[in-house]
Amino acid sequence: MLSNKEYFSNHTQEDLTKIDWLSFTFLPPKNYDKATYHNKIIDDLVWLGLSSDFKDQGRGWNSYKNCIEAKGVCKICFGGNAVGGTYYVSLTGQGCSLVNDWSNVQIWLRSLKAKIKRVDCAYDDFLGENITLLNVRDWYRNGLFKTGGRNPVGYPIGDFDIPNPDNSLTFYVGRRENSKFLRIYEKGKKEKATDLPNWVRIELELKSKKNDYVPYNVLSHPLAYIKGAYPKVFSFLPTTEKKIIKGFRNNAIVEASKNRHIYNIKKQYGSHINQLHNSYGMSIASIYNAINIPKVSPSIVNTYKLAKKVIGEKYE
Repeated sequence: MLSNKEYFSNHTQEDLTKIDWLSFTFLPPKNYDKATYHNKIIDDLVWLGLSSDFKDQGRGWNSYKNCIEAKGVCKICFGGNAVGGTYYVSLTGQGCSLVNDWSNVQIWLRSLKAKIKRVDCAYDDFLGENITLLNVRDWYRNGLFKTGGRNPVGYPIGDFDIPNPDNSLTFYVGRRENSKFLRIYEKGKKEKATDLPNWVRIELELKSKKNDYVPYNVLSHPLAYIKGAYPKVFSFLPTTEKKIIKGFRNNAIVEASKNRHIYNIKKQYGSHINQLHNSYGMSIASIYNAINIPKVSPSIVNTYKLAKKVIGEKYE
C-alpha cells in the first residue's frame, strides 16, 4: 500500500486542482415550454454526471419564483418578474465532484450562451510541501499578492503567532464582494484529517462583476487561473499550458472593445452599407474591400497583443 507521500507524488498538479463551485444564468430559447423546460435542464445535468433526485422546494430563491433542488448538490431556479426571464443554476462542491467531464460542461454552457456568475477553483497541497499559512502571511507582508499598484486587502483568521495544532489557520486576500477573492486555509486541521495533518487548500473565487466576466475555459484550466491570479505567489505551480491566463478582466476588455466598434459602425454607416447591398447589389465582401482602410488604430493593436499574450492561441 502506498504512503500518502508516495500516492500524491504520483499525481500531477492538475490532478490536485478542481472546480469546487459553479453558478450561471442563461435565457431559454424562444417559444420554450415553461411547464417542462426545467426537466430538459435536469436531463442535461444527469448526463453530465449529477443525480436525478431533484425536488420542487415549493418556494422561491432570491428573486426567482421557483426552485428545484437536488439537496446539497444542485439548484435550478426560474420564474419571477425581476429576473428577466433567466434561469439560474448552481452546483455545490459536492455537485461539482460528480461531474464526469468539465469540457462537456464548457460545451453545454456555450450552447446555452450562459453567463458564469461564480466559479471556485481549488488546489490541494495535501502534504503541505509547497504552502504553509505562515508562508502566506509573509508573502502578503512582502507584497507578493500585488497585481497592480497596491497590496489587496488581506486578513488572517486564527492565532498566527502561537500556532495550535487543533485550530485551523486561514488567510483571505481581497474582498468577498469583488470579482476575485482568495482563501488559503489549513484544511487538514479543519477536517481533523489525522492522516493529512499538513493539508493546505487554495480556493480562488471568481465572479462576473460589471466589466469583468468569467470565461468558459476556466472550467478546463482551473490551475492556470489560480496561478495567473497571483503569479508571484503561485510560481511554484507548474502547468502544462504554454500560456498562463493572467487575469480574466482582459477578456472583457477585448469583448467590450469589439462591441463598441460594431456599435459605432452600425450607428454611423449601417444604413449606407444596407443601401449599397440592397439597392446597388454589392456583396458584403465587395463593400468591405471598397471601404476598408488597411491601417488599424494603435489601441486595437495593443488590445490584440495583450489578449494574445494573456489568453494564448489555444484558448477560446
